[in-house]
Amino acid sequence: MNRPIARNLCLTAACGAVAGLSSLAAATPTVINIAGATLLENYLNKRAATVDFIDADGDGLARSIPGSIFTAPDQLAPFELPGGSGSAATWSANTFWGVNYMATSSGTGLSELIDQGRAFQTGMSTATTMPQSARSSAFFNRYKYITGGGVFSDPGVEFPSIPTGILNTGNAGGAPVRQVMSGPNKFKALFTLPNVPSTQPNDGLTDNGGIQVDMAILDVPSRYAVRISGAAGPTRTPTTAGYGQNARFSANPNGSNSSNGMTLASLNPSPGAPSFGVRT
Repeated sequence: MNRPIARNLCLTAACGAVAGLSSLAAATPTVINIAGATLLENYLNKRAATVDFIDADGDGLARSIPGSIFTAPDQLAPFELPGGSGSAATWSANTFWGVNYMATSSGTGLSELIDQGRAFQTGMSTATTMPQSARSSAFFNRYKYITGGGVFSDPGVEFPSIPTGILNTGNAGGAPVRQVMSGPNKFKALFTLPNVPSTQPNDGLTDNGGIQVDMAILDVPSRYAVRISGAAGPTRTPTTAGYGQNARFSANPNGSNSSNGMTLASLNPSPGAPSFGVRT
């Protein structure tokens, strides 16, 4: 898949508009990883969020096509798990996208985009830049698999056939799938049963798998969420020297320091990650 096309496809999942379409068959879904604000949860865990409006899958069915409003909605990201694991995994042709939404908070989501927006995270659920513990909730095609940083396995009414949860501690953030990292099937889904890392050679896979963040959703302008070099101070404002550099940690109820720092995201990626420009 052409990289710009894959990136444009992810926009549709979040706001209903894309600038390009995939030409590959959809037998295996293209994975779209979204991190950031928890406020998006009430949108992305609803079926309407991924109903086709512009015929992204090229099947002639879309809500924008005259007359199609009278047909059943074309759902691009129905929830399913493939039959089998690894090389034996088979997906329904109806599953065009695998939308993995990770509610991390705006600042954490932005940091993950900066660190993993151009580099694949190939670690496990404890990976430093994409830890499972940083997710207050997470959904794969609306199926909730994380709550409060831990496994969620109560499928509720919509998913009665998946009683044990789909979190995979073998993948960064506990994600149930990874993306193919290179080649003609780049960004396509790699699935293995928990808790086997979804990458070669596990379960017969022949592709390297990783997780790349496609977008980060913030509930403030991005310039409010990044720090600027300089001495910290209580009157610093966005884009000025020292803004976002508060080194204190939040406090626990007993007065001790928590592990949650106050320093905002850095526009400089973690060591080893490609530089990534964020418009502020």
